[in-house]
Amino acid sequence: MYKRQPKTLVLNIANAKNAALLPQLNSPAILITCDQVVTVNDMVYGKPESPSQARDYLRSYNQHPARTYTAVVLHNTFTDRKIELVDIADITFHHIPESAIEIAIAAGDIFSCAGAFQVESHQLSQYVNKRFTVGEGEDPHFAEARDKVVKEARNELERAKESIVDFVASQWNIERLSLIHISEPT
Repeated sequence: MYKRQPKTLVLNIANAKNAALLPQLNSPAILITCDQVVTVNDMVYGKPESPSQARDYLRSYNQHPARTYTAVVLHNTFTDRKIELVDIADITFHHIPESAIEIAIAAGDIFSCAGAFQVESHQLSQYVNKRFTVGEGEDPHFAEARDKVVKEARNELERAKESIVDFVASQWNIERLSLIHISEPT
C-alpha cells in the first residue's frame, strides 16, 4: 500500500502500457490499454503481492468502502488519435467473513486484481453491497470518451464501406481499397 494520486497513477500506467505495446504493432490498429487501482482511506491498493496482503485488503473492506479508478487509453494508430478516460466508482461491501477471504485466496484469482477483488468474482460477489459511479449519473468524461470512440469507429467503418463500394464499382480495382488496412492474423 502506498499513497499517490490514484487518478494520475492509473492513467500513467495505462499510457505506459500503450507506449510499450505500440512498437509491437505491424499495421494500423485500435490499441486499447487499461489499468485499475483501488483506494481505501486514501491508500492505493494494487494487485496483492502475498496472501497476507490480500487478507489485509479484503479485511479493510469490512470497515471502509473501496473506490476504484479504472483508466482506459484508446489509441487509433492510423490517425494517431488517442482518447483517455478514467472511470471512478465507489463500492461498499457487506461483511466478508474470514472463511470467504480464505476461499478467495485459495482460488488465486484475486492476485491478478487490484485491491484483491473483482465485483463479478464468484467468490466475493455476494458480499458486494453497492457499486455506483462517482458523481451524479454517468461520469461526463466517460460518456464523452465513449461517444468519441463510437464516432471514430463509425467514421472508420463508413470509410471502409465507401472503399469497398468503389472497389466493386471500379470492376475490382485493388487501388480502391488503399484506405482499408487489413491485419493478418498472428
